Amino acid sequence: MGAQNKVKSDNGVKILVNNGRTLSDIKMDFQQRYPFLKIEFFLSKRSDGVARREKLADDYKLKKPVLINMATDRSVADVKKDILEKFELIALVYRKSGNVWVETSHTDHWPLEQQNSEGEQMNE
Repeated sequence: MGAQNKVKSDNGVKILVNNGRTLSDIKMDFQQRYPFLKIEFFLSKRSDGVARREKLADDYKLKKPVLINMATDRSVADVKKDILEKFELIALVYRKSGNVWVETSHTDHWPLEQQNSEGEQMNE
């Protein structure tokens, strides 16, 4: 991860998405800061009037340069909203719980740092 791709702030990280960065790059940046969380990306597809999520491959390249604020005090819901607005992608965040990853949907209002701390406690 080059310096041009990550901007440190007082309470966390802003990830710069340059042209051609892959989802794998962003996932790695995210998990380096929050080791007990992971983020996955999906495309929303409509078929026969039914909305479906299609998981995107790690080598999927993002095409427009954007800064994603993933500071410790930001909620999962805020990060997901930013990704939806900036990339038109659905993002889901998971917290490690033992050997499984649990979606944070019921606690999306928690800050990223609290989510990560909860995952760390569940894995002691």
